[in-house]
Amino acid sequence: MDALEQQQDELDFLIYEQMYAESLAVSRKPRTVATAPGKVVHEGTPLDFSFLKLQDVIALAKERPRAGKRIAIEKDEDEEEGKKDSGAALAAEDKGDGEAKEGKTSMVIKNTAVPQVANILQNHSISLSVQKNGMMGGRKQDDGNVEAARKKELEFTRTSLLLNNNELRTLSGMFHTLDTYVMRAPRNLLWLNLSYNYLTKIDVEILEFPNLKSLQLHGNYIGDLAEVEKLSKLECLISLTLNGNPIEAIKGYRMYVLGLLYKERETLKKLDSTVITNAEYDNAVVWNQRLYTDHMNKLSRLSKRYFEKEKLPLKTPPPK
Repeated sequence: MDALEQQQDELDFLIYEQMYAESLAVSRKPRTVATAPGKVVHEGTPLDFSFLKLQDVIALAKERPRAGKRIAIEKDEDEEEGKKDSGAALAAEDKGDGEAKEGKTSMVIKNTAVPQVANILQNHSISLSVQKNGMMGGRKQDDGNVEAARKKELEFTRTSLLLNNNELRTLSGMFHTLDTYVMRAPRNLLWLNLSYNYLTKIDVEILEFPNLKSLQLHGNYIGDLAEVEKLSKLECLISLTLNGNPIEAIKGYRMYVLGLLYKERETLKKLDSTVITNAEYDNAVVWNQRLYTDHMNKLSRLSKRYFEKEKLPLKTPPPK
């Protein structure tokens, strides 16, 4: 009877081991990106250069953002010399203060029990260093190979840039300035806010950012519909704002803009913070069939004629 019971116990134990192994296999989760080998890419805080009264994009080379981290600003030699001079002056003042306080003495109190405690800890192989689990006196860590294998290279990328509410009149030199002084890989820019500046046209410089998905140009001084066609070259553009520009007053403005941007591709989903409906899309397709015959000249004449006919002054940015 005892042999049968022992055999049954062994069989039950084998069944238990098998069930336990199966439960571990089911509950074990796949390794996440944070623990998988390779590089972890993190989109950092948007670079915020808004409300700084910038008159030229070249000024970004020495400007600190309101938020986000940029490439370190290179210091001029004059600034370095000025800091050295000020540092030398402060050192001289400290030296003078030390001479003036010559009469004061200082006292150092030594704790004679410290060497004894150190000897006791050393004799019993006790460590007071704080281990990873937060406890003192634990065993020493291993060689760290396992921990080193889990370490990841964290790469911050900036994909958003705020330049709104400044006094920019042109975007000339923008890509070179960003690439050299402000951010790494500006071609990866996805979100660009240029609203409320003094832009009167859309510079071709904007095409240096082919991955743009969202572009804000509202509140500027763009008065020619032909300028909008340049944006049709942006293959990834999903959202665009142009409201608050003089072209918004032109009759049929929204249909003209949709027609221009749907000329080559149909990625745009939102215009002036309003989703483009299916009806608008169908109308834009028909519109294009009648528009693209010497359309550039037509658009420029249309914009000029509208403001002349309605006797509306073309809004222009304030003088410098």
